[in-house]
Amino acid sequence: MHRVKWKAGYTYPQVVDQYICYILNQFGTNTSVVFDGYTDKTTIKDHEHKRRKFRKLSPKCVVKEHTLAYKDQESFLSNGPNKPKCIALLIAALSNSRYNAKQARDEAD
Repeated sequence: MHRVKWKAGYTYPQVVDQYICYILNQFGTNTSVVFDGYTDKTTIKDHEHKRRKFRKLSPKCVVKEHTLAYKDQESFLSNGPNKPKCIALLIAALSNSRYNAKQARDEAD
């Protein structure tokens, strides 16, 4: 989620297109994409999640088709409720683009 840098003034579908282009350019068309699941269980990544969360804060954002993406990607992704909304949008778009996209129950790696 953090590898692709969002362009200013993009809507969420345009941001999703950035991810799809990144995946296509880096991994090709015969690719499966698996996102981490987020649960209340303790995981090895908790320290990193907490570090990002307290570095920058953003409000809970509305993620809709014609809404401009929140200007600060890092703070958007560090807000717990925002990231799953973005992942859901990505999974839907990737599936529509014939990628195998899923979200794991827990950590994907």
